Formats: sequence, structure tokens, C-alpha cells
Amino acid sequence: MKFKVIYSLMFAAGMTLTGLASAQAPAAPVAIPPTWAQGRTADGMNPSLAPSPPGISAMPVEDIPVSKLKVPPGFKIELWAAGMPNGRSMTEAPSGTVFVGTRFTG
Repeated sequence: MKFKVIYSLMFAAGMTLTGLASAQAPAAPVAIPPTWAQGRTADGMNPSLAPSPPGISAMPVEDIPVSKLKVPPGFKIELWAAGMPNGRSMTEAPSGTVFVGTRFTG
């Protein structure tokens, strides 16, 4: 008699767990947006936007608006180098050579 009761309880428990498992269908995986789109609203996702291509040639020295820049008293601004299109970062070697990096190859 004990065997039948234990078997019946185990069978009932198994049916309950099986019933719960089949009643809850697995959720479909949520698509994660790319990092550049995370946090944007639906109206902020304008497919007509495109990045502005950087200039391929260096700006002529006379077109660089150095005189329009404002600095605190005691400071001055002067053009130190020109002829580097789309310069983005600089570093100085121990020998004193200054290297300018760009997004372009070569």
C-alpha cells in the first residue's frame, strides 16, 4: 500500500511539473539593438542619416581661423604645423619627432 501511495504522489508531481512546463512556452529571444542604436526612440532611428565624410585634403593655411580663437590672458595661439589632412591624434617620440595620426591609410 505504501508503494502505491508513494508512486501515486510521484506520478502526480511529475504530471504537475510536466503540465507547467508545457503550459509555459519558451520566450522568443529578444533582439538586442547595436550599441549605436541603444537608448534611441523609434523616431530617433532615421535611416536617411549618413556620416559626414572627412576631408581628404589638408585645409589651406589661410583658411584656418586662428585669429577667431579666444584664449585667457597670458596665452597665445599660433599655427605650429599644416598640411596634415584629418589629423586626429598626436604623440611625441623621445627624439622630438611629432607623429600625427589620421583615419586614412598611408
